[in-house]
Amino acid sequence: MQWEKVTANEIINAMDNRYETVRRGNKLGKIVGGRLYRDNLSHRFDTWEFETNKSFNRERIENIFQMLKNKNEYGYIIRAKGIFKDTEGHWFRFDFIPGDITFEEFSEGTTNSVCIIGSKLNKNNVSQLFA
Repeated sequence: MQWEKVTANEIINAMDNRYETVRRGNKLGKIVGGRLYRDNLSHRFDTWEFETNKSFNRERIENIFQMLKNKNEYGYIIRAKGIFKDTEGHWFRFDFIPGDITFEEFSEGTTNSVCIIGSKLNKNNVSQLFA
């Protein structure tokens, strides 16, 4: 399966089935030689949340995530979510996975915020895109 063809909804639906297992300890395990080995995934991914006062439109958000494809400059981004007030004063939220970004109108928020999950994130370079 090519990851570029997987939609955000397909990933969310697949993960909904695994939520309870992950919630119980955020650990995955496998049995090797009759012993259970667990691997905590938290050390493999960075999570970064930030707020900004700048307003954006959908086109600008799409352009930012096109630029974020440059893994050498920004790191490898596997998931992002955010809430923004656009340049016309309307609130919306976005959900991003590589190859797919969706937008949805959002009831009035209080601040523009973004959460990014990935590995080897260059927070300084990413923050410049949202400045």
